[in-house]
Amino acid sequence: GVGKTTIVEIMEGFRDRSAGEVSVLGFDPARHDRGLRSQVGIVLQSTGIDPFLNVGETVDMYRAYYPSPRPVPGSSPPPPSCWSPRRPRRGPRRPR
Repeated sequence: GVGKTTIVEIMEGFRDRSAGEVSVLGFDPARHDRGLRSQVGIVLQSTGIDPFLNVGETVDMYRAYYPSPRPVPGSSPPPPSCWSPRRPRRGPRRPR
C-alpha cells in the first residue's frame, strides 16, 4: 500500500512517472534506453518452464532473449528470436 511495486515499475521503465525525475544507473527509464536494459535484470514473481521442451531447447529459448548469449559447449547456436518457429509440440512422455 505504500507504492513499492509502483516505484520498481517506474525504475524498470514499465510505468510512466506522474511527476519528478528518475535516474537509474545514469539512464532515464522512461526513454526505454537499451543501455539500461542491458544492465538491469528482472526476476518475475512466478515463472514456469514449458513441459514439452527438453533441457537443450529450454536453454536455447532463454539464450535467445539476449543479444550476445554465452556459448554452451555442445549446444546449437541460439535461434535468431525467441519467437522463431520450432518443431511442433509433443505430448507428455509416457513411462516405459
